[in-house]
Amino acid sequence: MKPFDLKAFLVSQLRRASYKWPERTKVLQAARIERGLYKCASCCQIFDRHTIQIDHTEPVVPLEGWDNWDGYIARMFCSEDKMAALCKPCHKSKTYLENELRKQYKKNGQN
Repeated sequence: MKPFDLKAFLVSQLRRASYKWPERTKVLQAARIERGLYKCASCCQIFDRHTIQIDHTEPVVPLEGWDNWDGYIARMFCSEDKMAALCKPCHKSKTYLENELRKQYKKNGQN
């Protein structure tokens, strides 16, 4: 049996709770063009609700790597101005870039 990973468990629970964060709802409402249609903050195209995702403009896990729980929670439950509605392709490419930068930090011994 795999040992219990407390950090992974807590991260998943915090992420789940963040979906109910009122600031997140404000970002989605601000991106709404009309019923069921939303504008991506990156490419400015219009998408349906299932293709729009709310992204933290400042990565929840810093590019330099994990810092501490206080910082993680503060970034996860941030204000509306630190989040953006992105379409799935834009969100995916932004996340990919951030992950590549994290790898570079780690490779260069900066973490």
